Amino acid sequence: MPLPHRRSRARRLVLAAAGTLLAAACGGDLASRAADEPPRDRHAAALLHAEPTPAPLPVVADLHVDTPTQALLRGISIADGPGLEASFAAAERGGVTLLVESLWIPRAAEADPAARLAALLDVLDRGLASAPGWALALSPSQARSLLARGTRVAVAAIEGATCLSAGPRDLESAFRRGVRMLGPTWTASNAYADSSAEPREPGGLTDAGRNLVRLANDLGVMIDVSHMSDAALDDTLATSRAPVLASHSNSRALCPHPRNLTDAQVRRIAEAGGLVAVMFHAPFVCGGAPPDVDDVAAHVAHLLEVAGPGHVAFGSDLDGRIQPARGLERLDGLPSLRDALRRRGIDGATLAGVMGESFLRYWDRVQAARAPTPRTSGSAPAP
Repeated sequence: MPLPHRRSRARRLVLAAAGTLLAAACGGDLASRAADEPPRDRHAAALLHAEPTPAPLPVVADLHVDTPTQALLRGISIADGPGLEASFAAAERGGVTLLVESLWIPRAAEADPAARLAALLDVLDRGLASAPGWALALSPSQARSLLARGTRVAVAAIEGATCLSAGPRDLESAFRRGVRMLGPTWTASNAYADSSAEPREPGGLTDAGRNLVRLANDLGVMIDVSHMSDAALDDTLATSRAPVLASHSNSRALCPHPRNLTDAQVRRIAEAGGLVAVMFHAPFVCGGAPPDVDDVAAHVAHLLEVAGPGHVAFGSDLDGRIQPARGLERLDGLPSLRDALRRRGIDGATLAGVMGESFLRYWDRVQAARAPTPRTSGSAPAP
C-alpha cells in the first residue's frame, strides 16, 4: 500500500527496503500489510498476522458415499450431521481426504428428477460452505493443489441418469454446476442403460446412452459402470474412448452376485486404463456369515491380482443404507482396512494407490481423453 505523500523520499526508501526484507522472510502479503504499521511494531505485527500453513495432505479417497441424500432427507449438514456415516467430520477422523459425493436419483424421484439433482447439489454446496477445510475439485490437478495446501476435497457424482431427461443439455448444465462423474444407472433401468437388477432384452446401452457416454468423454466426466448390467457394461467399454471406473463394486469370483464384476470384466476395465473400487456392503462382500474388514481386504487383494496395481481403490457406499462389514460401519474405521491390507502384504506404492493415488491418475487419463472443443447440446438427441 503506498505511503502518504508527505513522507520524505528517504523514509519511503527505508520502508521499501524493510518491506523487501519482510517479503523474503514472511511472504509478500505479510510485507504489504506490515507497511501500514509503525516501524517499531512491524516485526511483531508480521508475527501476529502470520497464519501457519496447513501441512500437505496425502490422497485418501472414498469413491462413493451417499451422504448428500441422507443430509437432504434428514435436513442436516453433510459436514457434521449427527448419525452420518461419511460426514466430513467422520472422514477427517478416519484420515480420508477426498470424498466422491453421490447425488442419487431414485425411482421415487422420477416425477421431477431434475429438481432432486438440484436439491442434492444445494446440499453439497451448503456443506462445503460450512466447512472451510473442504472444497469442490473440478479436475485432478485442482484436487492435487487443494491437498497440497491442506484442504480436503469433494467430487460431485450423479448416480442414476434419470435426472438428465433433456439428455446432453442436462449433462452440460450439471457439468457447469461441478459434476465430474456420472453413473448412467442405479438399480432401476432407464432411457440410457439397463441395470444389473433389471436386465432387459436386448440389453445394454440405448442410442441415447451411447450419445451420453460420448458427451461425457468430451467433457471429461468420469463414467461409472457400477450398477450396470453385463450387457450395458460391455457396450460402455466399447463406446467410451476414455477409461471407465466402477466406483463401488466387488469381485464376483469371491461373491457371486450380479452387482459384482467378473474377472474378465475387471481385466477389460483395467486394460483400458480404468479403475475398480471395493465397497463395504455385506451382501456384496460374501454370501455367508456377516463379513468383517478382512473379507473386504480379500476383495482388494483379489482385484489387485486380476487388474494389477494402479487399478484398484475403494468406494464404501456408506450412508447408502447398506449393511456395512464389521469394523467399517463409519469412515472413521478406515484405518482398520489399511491395517488389514498391510497384513496381506499390500504396502508401499500399491497401498498408496488403493488408498487414493490410483484414482487421481485415473482421473488424469479421463481428462486426457477430452475433446479439444466439447460438443454442444445440439449434437446429440435427448432420450
